[in-house]
Amino acid sequence: MQKKILPIILLLLIVTSCDKMLDVKPIDELTEKDFWKTEADVNAAVISCYTSLKRCQYNMILWSVIRSDVVSYGYKVKNCKDIQKGIVMPEYSINDWKNFYKLINNANIVIAKAEKVLTVDADFSKEDLNHYLSEAYYMRALAYFYLVRVFKEVPLVTEPSDSDKQEYYLPKNTSAEILAQIEKDLIFASQNGAEHFNTDEETHSRVTKDAAKALLSDIYLWQNKYEECVKICNEVLANTQHKLISGDLWFSLFTEGNKSEILFELNYSKKYNETNHFQQWFNPYGNTFVVNKNVADMFDPNDIRLDATIGGPRQNAVWKYVGTALEEKNYNTKDYRNWIVHRLPAVMLNKAEALNRTAERSTKLDEIIGILETLNQRVGTYFQLSGSNDMQSLELDILRERFRELSFEGNRWFDLVRISLRQHNEDKMPIEQTVLIEKIIETKGDTEKLYVKGNIIDPESWFLPIYKKEIERNSKLVQNPYYENL
Repeated sequence: MQKKILPIILLLLIVTSCDKMLDVKPIDELTEKDFWKTEADVNAAVISCYTSLKRCQYNMILWSVIRSDVVSYGYKVKNCKDIQKGIVMPEYSINDWKNFYKLINNANIVIAKAEKVLTVDADFSKEDLNHYLSEAYYMRALAYFYLVRVFKEVPLVTEPSDSDKQEYYLPKNTSAEILAQIEKDLIFASQNGAEHFNTDEETHSRVTKDAAKALLSDIYLWQNKYEECVKICNEVLANTQHKLISGDLWFSLFTEGNKSEILFELNYSKKYNETNHFQQWFNPYGNTFVVNKNVADMFDPNDIRLDATIGGPRQNAVWKYVGTALEEKNYNTKDYRNWIVHRLPAVMLNKAEALNRTAERSTKLDEIIGILETLNQRVGTYFQLSGSNDMQSLELDILRERFRELSFEGNRWFDLVRISLRQHNEDKMPIEQTVLIEKIIETKGDTEKLYVKGNIIDPESWFLPIYKKEIERNSKLVQNPYYENL
C-alpha cells in the first residue's frame, strides 16, 4: 500500500470567504508547529479531503462501469479489452488504489489533530469540532466503501501518516472489519454532522448529517441489513428540505447543480479554473466510455431521462455530463459542472429494495411500488411490473429503475454485484442465473459468451486483485484468492 502519503502541506487549502467554500487558495509552506491553531486551520484541513476526493473520481466512475453491461468500450482505459472479457491481471493499473489511501490519510489527519484547536481557539466549540470530524469520518467511510466493494479485503488504516519518514506496512483486514469501522464512522457523522451550512451551495457541496445517512443506507444495503436500511432512509426522507424536482428540470440536476434533491455533490470552481474530467470521459468524440447499445432499451421511449442519459452526434455519449441542452448536439469542451455523490432518489430506491427483503414486505408492497411510480411519473412514464410482484421479480424492477434514474453515477457494477451475491447466498440461485452473469453475457457476441462467462462465473472474480506494485512494496499483503495463481 502507498504508505508514504503526501504531507498535508501539499493538499491543504484555506477558505477566504465564510460564505463561499470555493474561494480557496493553496498554502505553499506549512509546518506542524504553525498549524492547528484556529478553526480556519481545521477548515483548511477538511477542504483538503474534498480536494483528495476529486482525485478519486476517475476510479469511482471507472470501477462502477467498465466491467458492467452499460459501456461497450473504454478507449483510454489500459487493458480495456481484457477487462471487459473478465480478465484482470494484478499488474493492470485499474487496481491502483493510491488516491483512495491519500484521501483516507487526509481524513485521518483531521480526526487525529483537529481536537488540538479546542485548547487554543476560544471561539472553536465542541459542536464545531464535531461538524468537521463528521466530514472527515464520512470521507474515510466513503473511501473504504469503494475499496471494500472493489477489492473485498484491504488494509484498514485509522492513524495518519503525516511525515515522509513514516511508513506503515499492514496486512489486509476482512470486509466485515472494514464495514464495521465504516458503520462506526457514519453513525458518528449522522449524529454529529451539520444540519446545513451558511449557503445552499455549501449545504449541497459539504457533508451534512443527511449525506452521512445516505451513505449509511448504502452500507446497510450492501450488508443486507434491511431493517436498519429502511430506518435510516426514513430519517432522510422525513426532512422536508429535500424534495424531488420536476421531471422537466431533470437534466438541470447535472448542468446546474445545487438542487433540492441533491444531498451531496462535489463542486467545481470556474473562478479557479477547477474543471471536472467529464469531457475526457464522456465527450462524443474520443470519449473514454462508449455507451452500450442496449442502454436505450432500458428506458420507455417517453422517459425524459432517456435523451438526458444518451446523446450526442453518435448517440453514444453520456449526455447529462457533457451536453449543453437536451435539444442540441453541442457539448462543452471545458466543464465546471458538479459531480453528484448522493441524491434523494437513491435513498428512495434503497428503501424500496430493503423493504422488499424485510419480513413485512407483503404489507409494504403498495409503498414499494409507490416509490417506483413516483419516480416514473415525474419523468412522463408509468411504472409497470415486468412480471409478478414476488420478491425476486420486484427486486429486478427496482434494479432497472435504479439504472434509469442513477445511470453512470457510480453505481451500476456495485448494484449488480450486491444483488447477485444476495440471489446466490440468500435465494440459493445458481450463480450462472444471477443478474450479473446474465446482464454481462447478453451484451457479448455469440463467439464470446462462453469465454466471458467462464471468466466471471466465480464470485471471487467480481473483486479486483491487489495491485502487483502494492504486493511488491508491502510483504504483509497477500493476493486475493481468485488471483493467487495468475
